[in-house]
Amino acid sequence: MIAQTCIVDQADATDAAVVGAKAAHLSRLQQAGISVPPFIVMTPSSDVPADDLHTHIARLTASGRLLAVRSSSPEEDGAGGSFAGLLESYLDVAAADVTDRIARVRQSASAPRVLAYRKHQGLAGAAPPCAVIVQMMLRPEVSGVAFGADPLTGTDAICVINAVAGCAAPLVDGEVEGQAWRVDRAGEIVEQSEDDGAPPLLTQVQLRRVAELTHQAGELFGCPQDVEWAIEDGKLWMVQARPITTAAVPSAAQPRRVWDNANISESYGGVTTPVTYTFACSAYAGVYRAFCHLMGVSRSRIAANSDLFPNMLGHFRGRVYYNLYNWYRLIALLPGYRSNRVFMEQMMGVREAMPDEIIGNLKPPGWRGRLRDRLELFGSVLGLGMRYLSLGRLTRRFHKRLEAALAGSAETLETMRLNELAKEYRRLERTLLSRWDAPLVNDFFTMICFGVLRRSAERWAGEQGWAQVGRLLGGAKGMVSIEPAQQIAAMGEIAAATEGAAQTLAEAEPAAVRQLLRNHPSLNAAVATYLDRFGDRCMEELKLESPTLHEQPSPLWRAVGRAAVQVQRGGHAHEHTAQVWSEAWHELKAAVGRRPLRKAAMYVLVRAARRHLILRENLRFERTRVFGRVRRIVLQMGKRLADRGTLEHAADVFYLEIGELFDAAENDKLEGLRTQASARRTRFEQYAQQPAPPSRFETHGSADLDTAIPIDMPNPIASDLPLQGTGCYPGVVRAVVRCVHDPQHAQPQPGQILVAERTDPGWVMLFPGAAGVLVQRGSILSHSATLAREMGIPTIVGLPRLMDRLHDGDLVEMDGAAGTARVVESADGESAPTIRRSEG
Repeated sequence: MIAQTCIVDQADATDAAVVGAKAAHLSRLQQAGISVPPFIVMTPSSDVPADDLHTHIARLTASGRLLAVRSSSPEEDGAGGSFAGLLESYLDVAAADVTDRIARVRQSASAPRVLAYRKHQGLAGAAPPCAVIVQMMLRPEVSGVAFGADPLTGTDAICVINAVAGCAAPLVDGEVEGQAWRVDRAGEIVEQSEDDGAPPLLTQVQLRRVAELTHQAGELFGCPQDVEWAIEDGKLWMVQARPITTAAVPSAAQPRRVWDNANISESYGGVTTPVTYTFACSAYAGVYRAFCHLMGVSRSRIAANSDLFPNMLGHFRGRVYYNLYNWYRLIALLPGYRSNRVFMEQMMGVREAMPDEIIGNLKPPGWRGRLRDRLELFGSVLGLGMRYLSLGRLTRRFHKRLEAALAGSAETLETMRLNELAKEYRRLERTLLSRWDAPLVNDFFTMICFGVLRRSAERWAGEQGWAQVGRLLGGAKGMVSIEPAQQIAAMGEIAAATEGAAQTLAEAEPAAVRQLLRNHPSLNAAVATYLDRFGDRCMEELKLESPTLHEQPSPLWRAVGRAAVQVQRGGHAHEHTAQVWSEAWHELKAAVGRRPLRKAAMYVLVRAARRHLILRENLRFERTRVFGRVRRIVLQMGKRLADRGTLEHAADVFYLEIGELFDAAENDKLEGLRTQASARRTRFEQYAQQPAPPSRFETHGSADLDTAIPIDMPNPIASDLPLQGTGCYPGVVRAVVRCVHDPQHAQPQPGQILVAERTDPGWVMLFPGAAGVLVQRGSILSHSATLAREMGIPTIVGLPRLMDRLHDGDLVEMDGAAGTARVVESADGESAPTIRRSEG
């Protein structure tokens, strides 16, 4: 009979196949004597008798109550998948709007995000039609959520309760944190959130009652529940109950992990092969272990956390991620962390604070702990001060070690046997990769300088202080990263004076370009000089599989061709002039006001930041040389294995893990490598065609999620809203944009604004001639920001969803000082784009 009914009362809503799991749960709670706000259920039938609906709604809206209109799908709120937040729900709905909201909830059952989630959950067939709950809204004094088991340990001996004043919607949506308690089975408070000065929202009696009710719901349904509750006029109501999904309740064997690629995608963007990933894991382990030692962490603490260092990274669908769980563990090891947690997290580039539970239940230390922590910090600062004073000597020794390690021609690798190549790699590893001291020390001081400089500029000079500092950081002399752009501009001058050379370099096939170079010795010599110096600096240069300019020089030829075209059109390369620096310093001093000590401090901080930034870029260029040598070694090892028939192709070496490769070379473990590499190559080619995983997600237990990562379904963004990011170099530009997805084959035209998801040092070949640069990811210290400052190109980084918002040919106006960009005219407009540029 229920199946033929459009409207089901709460007392009869027990058949989940008809009314959905959420409604059935509420009905069972009511039958068990738990107070549930009155509700009715609209079955999926589209024929709703208007009179009947009006009668029921009138009952629910007595005393001027508003209504909640919620989804109730048969697939919702299950132990294997909650569908949380995927189907529409509406709060505070007036009676007149109920019919419209019911229709919207039903339509959401076939929304793209729901279909993607069903596919992730392995649910076949079409999504079932959705029933709809219409429920009386409460007017609670306090409300919240409670977990019948600890969401971090899985133990049901603890009930975790969160509360906010009024309605719980902001808490459920993650907009506020609220107050939190952990209550044991006896009703005693085990732990509570730090006192922020506000009185507790719940009494001991109320906490005990919420915990009892939550455990009662768990016993009713046979598993721990995630419940929403509310207290109105002193009465406790249960608004919703659903099982805590497996993903939300890890056991001791299912540790929680948080993965994020925001700060690593510049180095390892897109699909990254196994040999690069495992090489990076090994390098990171050595670097971070050395970093802890430099920071004064004791050898015993480093040894006690030995599992941390080899597991700083993760690999999902071929993409590299930071393991934030271990990243925070690393930060927590540093002296002074307990006393200066917020500052240290900001300094280390962490986007948001990780809960204490994730980093080992760190609690505010008592006075003895604070004293010990600060003594450790004092010792660490003293040690760092000594290293700061000796940074010059440390850098000179590093360069000497590096030149000795890279001495000799790389061509000698071509004559080495497999075991000799492995020995050469081990030598590099021993002399360089495990002794990366100077770059580490300088990177740390660069972070400190920029952190203090930014805070001081914004505090002393207002909102535009940081934009003015951006101009002061440009124009630094001696930065090797700017040399490629300067040499490309010089080669462009040569090519512009040679008839037909610009078009040949920019457009012709390789054979024609090579013939051109043979016919023009001066241009050929300039290209050869560039390749000798920067041949290993390519797109995605830290990925061993990336072809270098030695192997594929066409990106260089195209860059020279574009520079030549720009010269022929009367254009010129941007540059950061002394006048720009002088004007920025004058404006900054005026903003600071009559505060001579502050002006002096700003001057010192800017000079220090410039000095460390130059050294950081120069040392990273040396890293490029080392990685280039490692790549040649790995590729030669691939050729030897292919010659033996162990691999099908030499390039298949990139689909081996670094340990497998050296087992083959040093221990003759060759069995199965051909099949393994071939299968991985196929799988990674498929990864390149699949959507990328979210930029941030969690796993519980095994992190082998190559086929099971849910993809974010982004909400639409209104196209007329401005884009807001971090301004890195000022200037107002209006020009058409060129969205670069494949930098290897990109052909931007002079005067366009370059748009990219991320950049790396190899992008310097695309920058000459650009009117501006917009980057979806990155920070003030990104290579794109650094290079743009030196080249005087207005640049904004950290623009969320940039690649979704802009398209080739859009006319865009960007303000590098304010960090904003807006679409003036979409690509299908009729107006001819114009270019307008001014220093801001």
